[in-house]
Amino acid sequence: MAHAKQQGIDARGAAERARAAWGKAERAFDEAVQVDAAVECIRAALAGGRPDGQLNDRAWAQAQLTDARGVLGGEAWSKVRRLLDDPRTLHHVDWM
Repeated sequence: MAHAKQQGIDARGAAERARAAWGKAERAFDEAVQVDAAVECIRAALAGGRPDGQLNDRAWAQAQLTDARGVLGGEAWSKVRRLLDDPRTLHHVDWM
């Protein structure tokens, strides 16, 4: 946009492209923040204890995994979603 202005060219087209690119970057960043929060939920669900200090149980862990699974959309996360749906994923929690 600065180059177009410097050349004396109408910069509205460049400005529109820059706004579109900025919007795309904001959406990607927001998605990354949501995925990061989902990963933290998964990490807490698979840990031995809850953040409040209690021992982890299957019901609480399953609720955490269900919440996190909702954020992980698209084909890129399909393997992770299948793993989270597998009952064996929380087998170690049952042993505790």
